[in-house]
Amino acid sequence: SFSMDDARTRINAENAKFMESIKRGDSAGVAAIYTQDALVMPSNMEGVRKDGIASLMGSLMRMGVKEIKLSTEDLTGNQDLIAETGKYEMFADGQKSIDKGKYIVVWKPADGTWKMYRDIFNSSLPAAGSK
Repeated sequence: SFSMDDARTRINAENAKFMESIKRGDSAGVAAIYTQDALVMPSNMEGVRKDGIASLMGSLMRMGVKEIKLSTEDLTGNQDLIAETGKYEMFADGQKSIDKGKYIVVWKPADGTWKMYRDIFNSSLPAAGSK
């Protein structure tokens, strides 16, 4: 039977795996947290399907992202889908903050746990060149 507390525990564990994989520079490890039919929607580009997620994460890392801290603000849903809203912060070497913003992840049960099915995130910093 469905328990939101159990789902929260599993989602927290998957988010911890995500953060750990980024720290290790393991883009395949990050991609493994997504469902086979996942879609990631980053700012300033088209959506990315499962087969492109490792490459997307790899390019973030090559751009200097060494760490991403996720903080969940809300989880709501049921046994079929859970929506997570939260905030993120990206760091370069030496804990230098390079971006912060917000995200929504829709989680779906897969492979005996919860995996990311839809992931959209965008910066809360002013766009380059804006006043």
